[in-house]
Amino acid sequence: MSKMGSRSWGVELWDQMDYLLQHENDQFSIYDHHVRLLCELQKLFVDFGKKYRKTVANYIPKKKSVSTFDTKLTYKSVLADSVTSFLDFGTSFENYGAELLKSVITPLKSEYDRERKVADKVIADYARHSNHREREKKRLEDTWRAHVNALKEKQKAETVSTLAQSDPNISQEERLKAQSNLSIKNDAFVATQQTYAAEMREFNDNQRHYFTHSLCTLIAELEMLDRQRSKMTQELLLKCSDLSESLSKQLSDSAQSLRNTVSRIDPEADCRAVLEARKTDYHFPVDLPFLNLAQCTQATLENQSALVNLMLGTSNGFAAKGNAEKVSKGIHNLFGKSKTQTSDGNVLQTPFIAGIGYKPVKETDMTVIQLNDRIKTLKDNLDKVTRAITATQRLLDSYVQNPSLGNQRESEETIAKLQRQTFSLSELISKLESRYTSMGGDKALADAQSSLECTNPYAISNPTDKPLRPTSMPKRDTLSE
Repeated sequence: MSKMGSRSWGVELWDQMDYLLQHENDQFSIYDHHVRLLCELQKLFVDFGKKYRKTVANYIPKKKSVSTFDTKLTYKSVLADSVTSFLDFGTSFENYGAELLKSVITPLKSEYDRERKVADKVIADYARHSNHREREKKRLEDTWRAHVNALKEKQKAETVSTLAQSDPNISQEERLKAQSNLSIKNDAFVATQQTYAAEMREFNDNQRHYFTHSLCTLIAELEMLDRQRSKMTQELLLKCSDLSESLSKQLSDSAQSLRNTVSRIDPEADCRAVLEARKTDYHFPVDLPFLNLAQCTQATLENQSALVNLMLGTSNGFAAKGNAEKVSKGIHNLFGKSKTQTSDGNVLQTPFIAGIGYKPVKETDMTVIQLNDRIKTLKDNLDKVTRAITATQRLLDSYVQNPSLGNQRESEETIAKLQRQTFSLSELISKLESRYTSMGGDKALADAQSSLECTNPYAISNPTDKPLRPTSMPKRDTLSE
């Protein structure tokens, strides 16, 4: 049995020309719709790619000098580098649209135009052959009718001649005339017979040629168009598929590039960079001491150093009583003068004399009493944070057992935040305790409190507090990292 692909429309569908023409017209309509679809899609891809890339370009950071600190921030550098991946996304869509137009749409349009010209020629040739065959048919019918009429005339002449020969009343002349007329009609009949026979042979020859060659050739052209169109469409749509796969790969590569870029973001490193760049030797303001104005002479009220000595006590733990002026001078250097003091020299314009109790303070400028108070405050804060960690850990354990109760990730982040606070607080406490010990520790504290109590008892926030016993710094919890 022959393969289906080896059979011929021209041979087997000789009587389906009108259907085949309609079939091809339907295929052209589908072809045209598909080409217009691809054209619209191509425009969408190009427009989207351009708008996408333009939008990204509008958000590219303007070039400016980059500080050393900026280079240390992974978050900042990654966001700048990630723009390249986003630009690649837009470029990929633009390139896909351009290649789709070049490799698929343009060839499809060219093929459509070529096939339409061939189809139009087939239609014109079919109409020409059909009209020619119709004219030959009409001419043969006319010849046939003339031949039939000649037969009738001959038969009529035969009847007249027979009657003339048998009728004794008809003259010899009439008999000869009838005989002559019969001879003429017979010659005319023979002539029309020969003409009909010749035209019939010509008609048959032309008709055989029409069905075996002309019509077969036209139908074969339509079949060839159908096959070429299917093959071309298949190849170009496969090309379209290849382009889509290429686009997908480019997008995947851009996505992977973006993934690799953003993977460089290191929150711990960024926070550490900010801390290292901006951390100073200052601590938050100490408590504002009470200034006992009742003990102030007029001379004291007009002397900022004397007021500072009265607020802090003549002994501050790191200088002798006789060196109070040096101490107050150091504090002046640290805090400076307020605007009111600078403008009118009135040191009593604000309770924050020399900025004490309001402005940041260095560890080396803190008195032993202030160190003791600060260490207590930090330890209280450390205890609160530790208790918060314990409570949050209990919540986290319950969330792990039953996720519907709450957000496990949020609890984990809260614990990590609190553990970082624990480490920093412990480190700061240890540092201040070392300073406290170097200043004389509990003995220096007792002496300072005694001295301050004599001159300014209100300056001691809680005289009944026991001296501070330095404790060792807790080890850093690795879970906080």
